Amino acid sequence: NKWERISWDEAYDEIVEKTEAIRAEWGARSLAVFGGTGREANNWYPQWANLVFGTPNSIYAQAGWSCYGPRMSNTAFMIGGGYPEIDYAQKFADRYEHDEFVPPEVVVLWGKEPLRSNPDGMYGHAVIEMMRQFGTKLICVDPRITWIGTRAEEVLQVRPGTDTALAMAWIYVMAKEDLVDHDFIDKWCYGYEQLVESVQGKDADWAAEICDVPAEDIRTAARLYATAESASIQWGLAFEQQLSALGVTAAACDLMGVTGNIDNPGGNLLIKCAFDIEKRYGLGDFKIPRENYAGKLTLSAGIESSDIVACASSDALLHAVETGEPFMPQIIWLQSANPLSCSGMDAPRMYEAINKIPYCVVADPFMTPTAVAHADIVLPVAMSCERDSLNAYSVPLTSIKKVVEPWEDSKTDEEIMLDVIKRLHPERAPWNNVKEWLNSMLDRCDWTPGAQEGAPVPLNYDTLAEQGVAYPNQTYQKYAKGLIRPDGKPGFNTVTGKIELYLPLFESWGLDPLPYYIEPNDSPYKTPERYREYDLVLTTGRRSFEFFHSEHRQMKTMREFHPDPIIEVHSEAAKARGI
Repeated sequence: NKWERISWDEAYDEIVEKTEAIRAEWGARSLAVFGGTGREANNWYPQWANLVFGTPNSIYAQAGWSCYGPRMSNTAFMIGGGYPEIDYAQKFADRYEHDEFVPPEVVVLWGKEPLRSNPDGMYGHAVIEMMRQFGTKLICVDPRITWIGTRAEEVLQVRPGTDTALAMAWIYVMAKEDLVDHDFIDKWCYGYEQLVESVQGKDADWAAEICDVPAEDIRTAARLYATAESASIQWGLAFEQQLSALGVTAAACDLMGVTGNIDNPGGNLLIKCAFDIEKRYGLGDFKIPRENYAGKLTLSAGIESSDIVACASSDALLHAVETGEPFMPQIIWLQSANPLSCSGMDAPRMYEAINKIPYCVVADPFMTPTAVAHADIVLPVAMSCERDSLNAYSVPLTSIKKVVEPWEDSKTDEEIMLDVIKRLHPERAPWNNVKEWLNSMLDRCDWTPGAQEGAPVPLNYDTLAEQGVAYPNQTYQKYAKGLIRPDGKPGFNTVTGKIELYLPLFESWGLDPLPYYIEPNDSPYKTPERYREYDLVLTTGRRSFEFFHSEHRQMKTMREFHPDPIIEVHSEAAKARGI
């Protein structure tokens, strides 16, 4: 933490010198780019790895493997047409007034409190608006009674980590009582018979014993969802942060499929990055020579291909540093990532690992603990209001517009990357400035201004910044119109061309091709003797309005709103302990 202020040119010269020397001796694979939270940043840190350094080791922070990783993998393999989001008219400029919009009759909030936790869209506000304007009904699945849960038709207070059992019981009820959409299943789903067979015996009474939820409540909620004209499911991180993460995400997709609530008005829309601008974590990887992929850090779990997930594995990075196998990383570039304080999970282990990597660069708006502990160079990154950029994470496409000049010597992510690319690979950067680069992403976008009337026109950054948002020309039931598969045929971009309720690909990898439930490792049922000694179950993840995950806790203004850690305990449990 003894810093010397240098010029940007001096910093760039040192970074280029180190990079070229290490690539020459160790190969491009020895450079790792560690990114923080995704969304808009997904445009940039994969390109640091791919375009700038030519390494396959673009690493989405460790939190991502217990966050969107299982969700994105399952939805891609099962549905293969986009990420299933609730329909809150997000793809229409005139929103609820659009003549194609049909509000969901039922919304299932599963392990999610959207008013406190809606980083990927305006779900919280939209849910309230649809309840007020259209009478949308809620089913809340959550161990806690939340504010929005008190407004729900049904609240299922599941025992933490038992969501898959509940979902499988819903599937059983729907199949048993013939509440499924047979026409949709026959045309667009694969493996329905295997799915039904897999839930035999997994009825509401079975789930009630596991979930601590009354069996009749389970049946009532399943019927409410299945018989709605349109219904959508919005799940939270509770799905990914349990042992049966793939099992519960599969079950949720199954529920959408067997009821026909996929890409239909009021159901779960298939949403991709706006205008297909952003290719997610593999953005720019076409610049990497194919042979370089042999150096991708993965933990394959028996899967031979290293390209199932575009980004490398953070656990594999730790393994490589600690053992030198398959090679020793030489440079770590931390792009708005602070693993010691959040995404590293095991801070002492992460601290020792980064210490062993010879050269570390941190690009961040803040002087983080990770920067203080490890960085050889810190590059000050400008804030959102100090930059021109795009947010193509979802729909609609939005601009990020500079309204003040960057503070002192800070530069934007885009400016820093462009400066370094021009020094390392000028042939990969034909743009003179950031706006030209942004326009190169927009030049293939056909956009209809206003409420999607009239002929499409080309889109550029200045037009977008003036308008604020741009809505892709989208439609419902894209699978029936040949708008999902690369070959233009009707269907889904899966092995079978259908929604795969049974996944042959998973079976070939030795993974369970159907929903499955695993009892938590420490629980009243699996370890009753331990439960007798430690008879309270701790759950974490409750959101606060002030913070986004671990972010913003370093800001004094935010900490003023929430200065102390808070534990909630049931009043009866507290009374029994004299609290």
